[in-house]
Amino acid sequence: MGNTLEEGTSVNGLVEENCSDNLVFDQEDVDDVGPFQIDEEELFVKSLAITYNSWANVNHIPHSTVNQIVAEIFKSYHLGIVHTKRNIETALIKEGLDSHLVNTLLGKMDEDPFDKARQELEKEKKRENYLLTSFPNIQPQTINLNNGSSSVKSDTMQYISIKDSLKQLLEDETFLTQKKNDPYFHEVGLVKDVRDGSNFRSNSFFTENPDAVPIILFQDELEVVNPLGAQKE
Repeated sequence: MGNTLEEGTSVNGLVEENCSDNLVFDQEDVDDVGPFQIDEEELFVKSLAITYNSWANVNHIPHSTVNQIVAEIFKSYHLGIVHTKRNIETALIKEGLDSHLVNTLLGKMDEDPFDKARQELEKEKKRENYLLTSFPNIQPQTINLNNGSSSVKSDTMQYISIKDSLKQLLEDETFLTQKKNDPYFHEVGLVKDVRDGSNFRSNSFFTENPDAVPIILFQDELEVVNPLGAQKE
């Protein structure tokens, strides 16, 4: 949250940073969601969208290559479904089932999350739009570093609002549910995280506001660069 990003950071990269990259649930997770209802189709499409996005913006596979791979995946899957339906149809008819009933049963195979995923994710522009509209994310603001001077090459930075990011987090139902179901408690003589430290426990604000959410701000990947090389003085 509130990261200063390099100029030229892609929209997909920003979405990747602002949304969860772990949307894979096992059956225990599904059974333990409490008041939430898991839409398995939506969960599948979101997981696939994050995977495709990671290829391009985390693994840095060229977008043209990702587009080709995605198209081949959907094409191959479709051909596999057609082949499978044909085999099932043949087997059911041999067993003497009514053709109308066979068609009805085979129609259930069309209720496939891959079809929904193909509509949303096969094309690059649709994938970008899906990521922006389906995941909560704070859009970056472009900050000009040259004071508006027209005689100097424009240098910019991308800023993601810390305030808006915190607001989004604190309004998220999954965060609130997790905080409620896993409350913090202090155990004497045991340090589990920063909240067990003496500085935190003696802080008047957190003492007076026990439900406040502490956050840690950090600077990552700050490096002093020698343009002549690391071995030169």
